[in-house]
Amino acid sequence: MTGQFLPAHGMGPGADCAHGWIIRWTMSGSNVFLNNLISLAVLLLLSGLVGGLMYWGIFGKVGLPKWWSFVPILNFIGLAYVAGRPTWWVIPLIAASGLPVLGWGISFVFWVMLCLPVARVFDRGAGFAVGLILLPIVFYPILSFGSSRYHGSGTALGRPAGA
Repeated sequence: MTGQFLPAHGMGPGADCAHGWIIRWTMSGSNVFLNNLISLAVLLLLSGLVGGLMYWGIFGKVGLPKWWSFVPILNFIGLAYVAGRPTWWVIPLIAASGLPVLGWGISFVFWVMLCLPVARVFDRGAGFAVGLILLPIVFYPILSFGSSRYHGSGTALGRPAGA
């Protein structure tokens, strides 16, 4: 970015002005693209961090490696494990999300079918499951850092319960 000094209220450099000079930053086209790219990278990094923190405690309660919560595909595999679903359920959940409209609907159906058993294995009711579906940023940390205990089989990855 380059700064361009402009006088306050249109006064020149020799004018007596209490406000002094105003710095107006101008951006060229390449800087706008770079700033948007950096903003997108920061947004993705923060969303990954928040998502990882949401699943961190859940994976610990289930016996999965906690670092899985920060790896994009592994966190869905871990969620499928918690729900007692087979690992292949991750494929339509992720693959369909790239398709406009129809794919989003398919992803939502698989998301619902994952959230309902997650609520069940933590002894939570249907209302809590709706919260997991619609407000995961609120309800998954409740499972993760609250007093909820895991009561599921967790056999989807071929591991015995509690392993």
